[in-house]
Amino acid sequence: MFRKVAGVILALMLCACRVFPGRFSEICEWLNVNPSPRGAGLGVSYYGIAQGANASLFNPASPGFIRSREIKAHYGVMLSEMRYSSLAYLEPKTGIGTASLIAQYYTTDDMQEIKEGVLGDEFGNTDVFVSLGLGYPVTEGISLGANIKGFQSSLAGYTAQGFGGDLGVMTLPLKNATFGLAVQNLSSPVKYRDESETLPMALAGGLSYTLSLGSENVDFIFALGGRYMDFDEWETGVGVEHIAMDQFALRVGYQYVNNARELKPLADITAGIGFNISGILIDYSWVPMGEMGYTHRMGLGCRFGPDREKKAKDIAIKCAPAVFSPSTTEMTIKPDWMGIEEIKGWMLVISGSGGATVKEIKGTDIFGEYYWDGQGKDNIIVPDGKYSVILAAASNKGELKSNIEEIEIDNTPPALEVSYSCEKVTPDGDGNDDELVMKLSGSDASMVSSYKITVVNGEGKSVKEFIGEDLNAEVKWDCRDDYYKQIVKNGEYSVIAEAKDIAGNTVVLPAAKINVLATKLGIAEEERGLKINLTSNVLFSANKTTLKEEANESMKEVVALLKTYPDNKVSIEGHSDSVGSNEANKKVSLKRAEAVKAHLVKEGIDEKRLSVVGWGEEKPIASNKTRDGRAQNRRVEIIILKEKMQ
Repeated sequence: MFRKVAGVILALMLCACRVFPGRFSEICEWLNVNPSPRGAGLGVSYYGIAQGANASLFNPASPGFIRSREIKAHYGVMLSEMRYSSLAYLEPKTGIGTASLIAQYYTTDDMQEIKEGVLGDEFGNTDVFVSLGLGYPVTEGISLGANIKGFQSSLAGYTAQGFGGDLGVMTLPLKNATFGLAVQNLSSPVKYRDESETLPMALAGGLSYTLSLGSENVDFIFALGGRYMDFDEWETGVGVEHIAMDQFALRVGYQYVNNARELKPLADITAGIGFNISGILIDYSWVPMGEMGYTHRMGLGCRFGPDREKKAKDIAIKCAPAVFSPSTTEMTIKPDWMGIEEIKGWMLVISGSGGATVKEIKGTDIFGEYYWDGQGKDNIIVPDGKYSVILAAASNKGELKSNIEEIEIDNTPPALEVSYSCEKVTPDGDGNDDELVMKLSGSDASMVSSYKITVVNGEGKSVKEFIGEDLNAEVKWDCRDDYYKQIVKNGEYSVIAEAKDIAGNTVVLPAAKINVLATKLGIAEEERGLKINLTSNVLFSANKTTLKEEANESMKEVVALLKTYPDNKVSIEGHSDSVGSNEANKKVSLKRAEAVKAHLVKEGIDEKRLSVVGWGEEKPIASNKTRDGRAQNRRVEIIILKEKMQ
């Protein structure tokens, strides 16, 4: 239906443009003047809105969507001391549509005639214009309209009279959107002086979109419009109108005019303000005209009678948050009664995705906010899923229904897994396990808000935190803390991973135990346990079995490491090269192992944990045929055994 009607109207308009091509007349130029202060503030973009008492002058179909009576008077001061005044009235009739009656009067101060360089008589200009229109809604979303215009124009003693008309269509293709198209000033030739001319015909149209912030009582109207005149001149523009509390409006527009006759384009900003005080309408607009100066337009009007034009906006609701978890929070349902003074009763209906009602809340007093805890009719939390909320009320404006708010209940925490690259981190710069790599993987039914990984030391204090939003991330810890940015002390640390979704559900994984071994000692993990390899030249002088002073630094690291494993047994094993007899080598290797044990006991290591053995030359790790190989074989190994004390 929509396509057929729109196609017919568009075809009629195009045919009209072909039948009545015309040209701009020297008379009736005032038909190109925007007669509405609101429209002037938005510029050419107002063709995409076309509302109010004089809407039919922009698009005769627009009144078909207006269901309130309105009367409005306008006054404006134009260029060259031109003044205009108008009176417009709208009368809606059920089953017929909305009729409009508009009368306008234009006049200018007397001007001096100059003919061939000689001053002549003074002359003035006066125009009277009356329009009768009807906008008829053929469907809920399509309106057709037409105007009949009668006018008389007087200039320098010459008078012209005639009739014209407009045709228009306006549609509501989307929610809160309008689109309109109109052919203006169709007429038969008008005799003026010795010539016959036509009215300044134009093809005009535009579209608009209204963004309603119901909870704040704020509307933003974005509009785009254009006008094509006499096939050689055109104008286009964009505009924005901000309406607060349905009482105060700020308007701004930008328009570009290509004036073919003057061969000079004109582009500028337009602006305006408006007030609605208990149905009294006050409008003002300021329209710059480049080097020619500024124009000012004023409007005063009254809207009265039942207003069914904005029935869908008489009541509105806003639900926040849109996704929530009943286990962590409640959903707030905030209504916007928009001028409703009294109600007989109201009902909130919450329905599941299949349309079944899960909760009904009723009341008799206008309320500010309602909090829903996610419980259904049986006082049990409803299942996870999508739900809709609508508010219905019986009021002084009749039976009303609000917009439908879509919400989602998510009571399930995110799924989270973390894998760790190692259990022992050795930030010694050797390229092996210098950092802990944590790979996260997970998902959530709604959306993950954040994850957090906390590294906690043995005293229960947090030393490092990682926070992010991507559950499929890779996090690396270089064993430095958050405060000093230094490598933490040796010891066992707990790594706690958790994630939270936008509904507030949180999952916390069991703590993973990670050991940090921040040492320069040569450490390797073998089947028996953790092995520390200390070469003899680090601990002993040549042919000596007592620790030298330079060994203290290495032994401090050994002591610190053993204290991080207080329950594990420790084997201290001495080794030698093959120079000399095996018996002598065993004796030396044992004494060196005992010297290491004595130092550890002196530094506070429990002697019961420690055992010693001297292997002599029996377990070489390098060739005894080279000097370097023999140096590697002369060593003391300290093995932190997996076996623990009883």
